[in-house]
Amino acid sequence: MKLGIISDTHDRLESLAKAIEIFKKEKVEMIVHCGDWVSPFTIEFFDKYCQKVGLKVPVRSLIGNNKGDLERMIKIFSFLLSHQNCTTWF
Repeated sequence: MKLGIISDTHDRLESLAKAIEIFKKEKVEMIVHCGDWVSPFTIEFFDKYCQKVGLKVPVRSLIGNNKGDLERMIKIFSFLLSHQNCTTWF
């Protein structure tokens, strides 16, 4: 199994988009995000950008130690888990 591993995105959307494109090009079968999303909009961007490029793989993720808006991030993860849009969140 080919894994795409990423961490410390810290709301850097341009870098996150590049990583997603690399994951798509390399045909990863699962993405592991090791934490520090920081803001809820970064999680939303990740999911929507995966949809945009057609990357539909399972994702395992931690929030990390830089929790930002923790309450809203938990709500977004709960929504994504229940709707399974582009990615399969664990």
